[in-house]
Amino acid sequence: MVAMNQETLLDLWGKARYWIAFFGIRRLVSAVVTGVVAVTLVWLILRPSEPPIEASLPLATLPVVTTTSTPSYVTVHVAGAVKSPGVYRLAPLARVVDAVTAAGGPKSDADLERINLAQVLIDTEQVFIPVRTTRSVTPSIAPRHRPTTTIATPRSPTQQETPQSNNALIDLNSASSIELDALPGVGSATAKAIIDYRTSQRKFSRVEDLLNVAGIGPAKLAALRDLVTVAQ
Repeated sequence: MVAMNQETLLDLWGKARYWIAFFGIRRLVSAVVTGVVAVTLVWLILRPSEPPIEASLPLATLPVVTTTSTPSYVTVHVAGAVKSPGVYRLAPLARVVDAVTAAGGPKSDADLERINLAQVLIDTEQVFIPVRTTRSVTPSIAPRHRPTTTIATPRSPTQQETPQSNNALIDLNSASSIELDALPGVGSATAKAIIDYRTSQRKFSRVEDLLNVAGIGPAKLAALRDLVTVAQ
């Protein structure tokens, strides 16, 4: 068996020497190297591609940041029967009572029953505190989403001695400029506008005709409704 193997090896070696002699040692080496390179290239081309490193890494999830612009303060104008009227900055969700307190508190003649002190303030609103009158005036209910806006202005000492202080209604068709000027919220300019309207229209037919006078709106009409009358 050993002798047979030796003969086989000698036979292979003889064939190898033949081919080496036939092709030359350099050609054989080149052929072997070329074959190795070819096999390597084929393996590189046909091998399955590996996923990139980035694809194998888990995606990082960033927390969602929600930004809400909440005002840091509200600015309101406090006027009327308060000790220090002016513009004040208050905390968000502040209420009318906070605005009155910031303005030094109400005056002794302030009619706090006619406003909603618990009303939440809105930026750029005006909070006007009315003056208490001697007549019984129906309390006004503040709007649900807006701070109370005044419907009256403070009266001067001379105005308190006018007929309205004695529970006398002012006749819009016969009142003088002084009597009209004494009404809350009516100054000399508005009194003149009332007389001019009365002159041009001959007379007032009803109290609601005041809405046709420049400078008088629904709020001021509500303040004057129980203080004036129209003689028929």
